This record gives sequence, structure tokens and C-alpha cells, in this order.
Amino acid sequence: MAGSTLLLLVALMLQLLLHFRDAVAAVYPQALPSLQALCQKSGCNVQAWRRIEALNVENSALTQAVGERGGAMNNHYQLTLSLRNKSGVPVAMPSIELSLLDASGAVVLRRVLNATDFGQDHGHSASPTEIAPGSDIPLQMRLTTGFQRISGYSVEIFHP
Repeated sequence: MAGSTLLLLVALMLQLLLHFRDAVAAVYPQALPSLQALCQKSGCNVQAWRRIEALNVENSALTQAVGERGGAMNNHYQLTLSLRNKSGVPVAMPSIELSLLDASGAVVLRRVLNATDFGQDHGHSASPTEIAPGSDIPLQMRLTTGFQRISGYSVEIFHP
């Protein structure tokens, strides 16, 4: 009976470790190799921790894009925003929901953006998958709305 209880307790601990593997890897990075080995045997993978409450949109702006000759381009816009990781551990890069509004406040376009949608390099060869502890990450992209004029926007972050 005691052996069965001990075996079940160990199985429960392994199950909890697998379930919270991303959080454990973020808080205890030295456990990452062991977690990856465990995941390799159980068919999972360790990713950056998804903690949306640790992230904040520090600032954002949607401005009319400027052409190569310095003139404003109708219905072409530049979205700029800065994300901040307020926590002491690395967290996963969120998805960004951008809603563009017309003069009456109606939603003209709603789009979900990922890090790959932004053209800036960020100092990486590929799009960032995580944001370092206590750091900001600037993002920029150009977009066009066809013939639709935009007078407002909203930005929301989330983890799918």
C-alpha cells in the first residue's frame, strides 16, 4: 500500500511538472535540459512562458505613412508600438489585435498580428519569440486600408 501511494505521488509530481513545464523553465532555467529530456520522451515541448499579465503596451501610434519623396500617402499607415515585460522572467511574445476605426467609430478592419508581421529586425535574425525580463521591444509595420479612411484604432495583446 505504501509503495503504491509513493508511486502514485511520483506520477502526480511528474504530471504537474509536465503541465507547468513552461513556468518551471522560466523561473528555474537550470531545469530546462531536464524538462526538454522529459518532454522528448512524453511528446511535448518547452516554450516561453505565456503570462499576459506580465506584459504591457507602453505606447502605440498609428500615423499616416510618408512616401519616398516625403509626401503623405493616402490610406497608408505606420503602426508603431512598444511592449514591456514587467516581470523578472522571460515571457512569450503575444499576439496583437489591431482594430481600425472610421470617423463614426465603426470597426473597418480587425486583424491579429504576430511578431513575424512586423518588419523591424529587433537585433535577432528571426522574429522574437520571447521578451526578456524587464525589457521593452519596439515593433513597427506599414499597412494600407485600400480606399477606407481611418480615424482611430485600438491595440490589444493576448496569447492564443
